[in-house]
Amino acid sequence: LAEAGYPDGINFADYGIQLNTLTTGYYEKVAQVVQSNWADIGVDVEIVGNSNASTDISGGNFGFFVYGYAYKTDFSYSQAHYTTANIGGSNGSHFSDSYVDEAFAKGDATTDPEERKAIYKDLTTYLVDQCPNIGIFKKNLVIAYDKDLYITLNSDVNHQYFFYDWYWTAE
Repeated sequence: LAEAGYPDGINFADYGIQLNTLTTGYYEKVAQVVQSNWADIGVDVEIVGNSNASTDISGGNFGFFVYGYAYKTDFSYSQAHYTTANIGGSNGSHFSDSYVDEAFAKGDATTDPEERKAIYKDLTTYLVDQCPNIGIFKKNLVIAYDKDLYITLNSDVNHQYFFYDWYWTAE
């Protein structure tokens, strides 16, 4: 920070910037960790909670935002987070880049697994260099199976792979 011209640190409030976060689930705790880590290096930021981030995300009304993505097995799913067509939806960073749009289109146009792998490998490297968002943690989804384990699946079609309730059945 000193080399960048901030020898006494930086307070984002001086620039009208805050750290927005969802107040549901674990997001607020993640924001608190980010705030603490930044404070350790001289960056002060206020956390502002929001129970529904859709308006802020779709309008781009934030400087920093802590929210989550659910990733699928095929990388083509990630176009929802990075392509111009999805700005204001899942592309909360409002990232717009023709190379990214074209690379996802190329990946969608082929069924050859090796060709898709090469396209997405190059695209991933490019996205890391562009840094439209920063992954700060990954929540593990634990999968268990036992004939006596009973689960009720989530009825939300966007998150069917999350279970709603579980218990062990008696033999």
